[in-house]
Amino acid sequence: MLNHYRHQNVHKRYEQYVAQQQLHTTDTTISQLQSKELETYLKEEIKRLPQQCRTVFLLSREEGLPHKEIANHLNISVNTVEQHMRKALRILRTSMGNYLHLVVLLIYFGGR
Repeated sequence: MLNHYRHQNVHKRYEQYVAQQQLHTTDTTISQLQSKELETYLKEEIKRLPQQCRTVFLLSREEGLPHKEIANHLNISVNTVEQHMRKALRILRTSMGNYLHLVVLLIYFGGR
C-alpha cells in the first residue's frame, strides 16, 4: 500500500513537472515569435530611412564601425556621421514608439 502511494506521489510530481515545462516552452516560443516580429518591423523601418542615413546607421550598428571609420569610408565628416546617426535614431524612436527599449536590445544583442 505504501508503494502505491509513493508511486502516485511520484506520478503527480512528474505531471506537475511536465506541465511546468510546457508552460516554459510556450512562454519561450511566444517570446521568440514576438522578438522575430519586432526584428522584422525594425528592419522595415530601417529600410525607410533616407539612403545616406540608413548607410551610416547600418555601418555603425551592424558593422560596429566607429564614427571616424564611417566618415573615412563614406568620405564625409565625423560631424555629418553624427548628424545622420541622430536623425536615424530620432526617426526610429518616433516610428517604433513604445517598442524602443526592445529595439535597443535587438540592435545591440540581436543576430549576434
